[in-house]
Amino acid sequence: TDILASGGHFLEGGYNGTISASFFSPIAGRNAWTGTQAVGAQHFILTRVDLPPSASEHDVRLRWRAAFDLSGSPAVAGWRIDDVTLSIMTCCGAQIAGAPPASVQEESCAPSNSAPDPDETIVVGFPLQNVGDQASTDLTATLLAGGGVLAPGPAQSYGSLLRGGPSVSRSFRFVPSGECGEAIDVTLELRDGAVDLGRRSFHLAMGSPEILFSENFDGVAAPALPSGWIPTRPLGATPSLWASGFLSVSVPNSAFTRGSSAASDNRLDSPVIPVGAGDFAELSFRNRYEFESGYDGGVLEISIGGAAFTDILEAGGSFLDGGYSRTLALASGNPLAGRRAWSGTRSDASPGFVTTRVRLPASALGQTIRIRWRAGFDAAFSPQSAIWRIDNVLLTLTRCCNQPCHLAC
Repeated sequence: TDILASGGHFLEGGYNGTISASFFSPIAGRNAWTGTQAVGAQHFILTRVDLPPSASEHDVRLRWRAAFDLSGSPAVAGWRIDDVTLSIMTCCGAQIAGAPPASVQEESCAPSNSAPDPDETIVVGFPLQNVGDQASTDLTATLLAGGGVLAPGPAQSYGSLLRGGPSVSRSFRFVPSGECGEAIDVTLELRDGAVDLGRRSFHLAMGSPEILFSENFDGVAAPALPSGWIPTRPLGATPSLWASGFLSVSVPNSAFTRGSSAASDNRLDSPVIPVGAGDFAELSFRNRYEFESGYDGGVLEISIGGAAFTDILEAGGSFLDGGYSRTLALASGNPLAGRRAWSGTRSDASPGFVTTRVRLPASALGQTIRIRWRAGFDAAFSPQSAIWRIDNVLLTLTRCCNQPCHLAC
């Protein structure tokens, strides 16, 4: 997970922008380092970050993740890191850690949804806990502007927090800023009397998500599919129709199709799913594919309101993570030839699945939909290991309070 989402916070040289959701970057919508930052010695700057308190007394792995969209990249583009140091500070005195989750206590926008919404005035309780070896004497926290926080209220006193004692929460008033579904990073600056104890951050998502549909294929005996799931193969005699089977994220089943060395079009359609009114709907699923690279592949399609199926991107959707990897060759004879698709091999996440997240088209809101996983094969070679598996399908609808509501609410 992102260092901030897991409870860490930057002390210096943190993220400097938000990645656009318009060009299908796998980290679209996330805060990140972007643009050019080359102002330090030898064009390096110093980044310092406090790890999450939960990392204490555990093994950790750190990942530097670079992602690129489809719009092209400068010839000089690159990212360098050097002199990585991880240190443990053992110190006397009060050591204050955030103790999520934060709780929304008051909202100015009605009806309330127990979540921050853009441009409403809210009161949120932020719990802190003393993990040091001495009690604090006069702990105060100041809510800082920035990171999606506007008009922060006054500092609050946490007083004396006992060593190893329970978490204590205080309430802060502010106005969240950003788009529905975005995350804001709320930062508290801490002092115990005259002693600076640094900053602690809380990660809050704007809007209230509702689960519309989920399926993990575990409630049936393989090779059966759950009720309402429809496998079809309008072209070709192989491979076998989509079915459920072993090797999955949740035990015991995933849904899968094998490969074919003859031209084929193998499809799996979800049940009809009603999508209510809201700000946006997001589909996620775990995805593992092994196709002949550039010639065989899989796509995601959607039918809205009973209309014909179209590619999720053509319909107006956008991938947030784990999107298509290649364009299939035009001369391959594959029924999906020339289209963007998942192709090649993608099985680098435990247990061999990656997460795909896609924002559904706005036209799907208030409609019924069906989702199609469609595998296409050419008339030539297909690896014996060729297979496509999906698991843990989840569709959520996020709503934000859209009542006109501004700083004076």
